[in-house]
Amino acid sequence: MTTDAEAAAHTTVTGPSVWERRTLLAATVMVVTGVAGIAAAISYGHMHDWASANGEPSWRALLFPLSVDGLLIAASAVLLADSRSGRKADWLAWTLVVVGSLVSVTANVAHDWVARAAEIAIAGWPPLALVGSYELLMRLLRRLQAPADTEVTVPAVESPAELGGPAERDEPSSASSTPTEPRPRKRAASKPRSGAKSRPSREPEARQWWERERAEGREPSGAEVARAVGVDGSLGRRWMREWQAAARPAEVTGETDNDVTVMDEATGRAA
Repeated sequence: MTTDAEAAAHTTVTGPSVWERRTLLAATVMVVTGVAGIAAAISYGHMHDWASANGEPSWRALLFPLSVDGLLIAASAVLLADSRSGRKADWLAWTLVVVGSLVSVTANVAHDWVARAAEIAIAGWPPLALVGSYELLMRLLRRLQAPADTEVTVPAVESPAELGGPAERDEPSSASSTPTEPRPRKRAASKPRSGAKSRPSREPEARQWWERERAEGREPSGAEVARAVGVDGSLGRRWMREWQAAARPAEVTGETDNDVTVMDEATGRAA
């Protein structure tokens, strides 16, 4: 007698093999592609005839069916992209799928309908398809774009030295219950930028030029100081304010000394 386990092993149904699945998939793709190609050709002919019968030139009648079915395919592709990425389906894509399907079916059913209303409908479809497809593309790009200001916080991992070596683990349990202060972490010193080190300051040269100009009786402005050494005007004005502030106490001291000397001379002559 065979046991229940052996009977279950003999009655186990295995699924199709890899070769069988690939064959079924290839056959399905070929059949669907063939049916879709035939339907697309017939639908294209009907919409082309409808546009031509209502006064559209040949090149516009050739492009009209592509704008209808093309919009329908684009909206379906957006719905597929939303489904594959786990996002909620866009309402605009669903709307364009419904509108494109209705226009395609109407154009095929009424391919021999010639009227003023048909001419208006054919003429008004291209701008609607353009606006709908463009907005569909923009909405898809906005959803696919990753936010630039997203910051990923990575938790700090302590080194084995900070977690404690073997000597700390061998200590008695009473010592381990004592709270310990966290060790301060050393911060790496920021390196100066190479541009700031390789570019010397032009302030000494600018001050020498400013002092020469003042010695000749001129009072140059900050912009002139900046142009003399080839720096920004705001930097030249800042330098000149610093120089004037530093030179003002010296000038006041010199004027005070001159006043004292004059008073001493006048006192000596009076005596």
